[in-house]
Amino acid sequence: MTEEKETAGLGLPEMKTEEAPTPPGPSFTPWEPPSDLDSEVLLLCTALNMIPGIRTFESCFGHGKNPLRIWFHSAAESSLVVVAYASAWCHAGVQGWKVLAETDCSLNGIRYVLESNSVGCLAEREANRVALSIKETLESERSD
Repeated sequence: MTEEKETAGLGLPEMKTEEAPTPPGPSFTPWEPPSDLDSEVLLLCTALNMIPGIRTFESCFGHGKNPLRIWFHSAAESSLVVVAYASAWCHAGVQGWKVLAETDCSLNGIRYVLESNSVGCLAEREANRVALSIKETLESERSD
């Protein structure tokens, strides 16, 4: 006899997952850029880490071949809203930027990726526009 239950009548076993560790929030130490960080993503990583509840942990400029990508954890949906809002065409003036959700093979939590639609120098220019948009969004929230 098995202890697995069917999930919502789909014939799938109920998955047992551990709660993902809480990502760092505003009470943690300030973010310091790692020494091997691609210089092309420095401004955007710095801006993302200014959002309460967001902590970046990996990034890649794409080196002219792939989209620019920054992986991060979010402690709250409201933090994700700032990322999505500030990277939208109507706020940053960049097209096709996405916030994606991922998990690993162990189903142990979720991580997010901010991904450009462009590569190379254009991706770097757009990343700087998104960074500025994040800073403006945070300043606007503080003044409200």
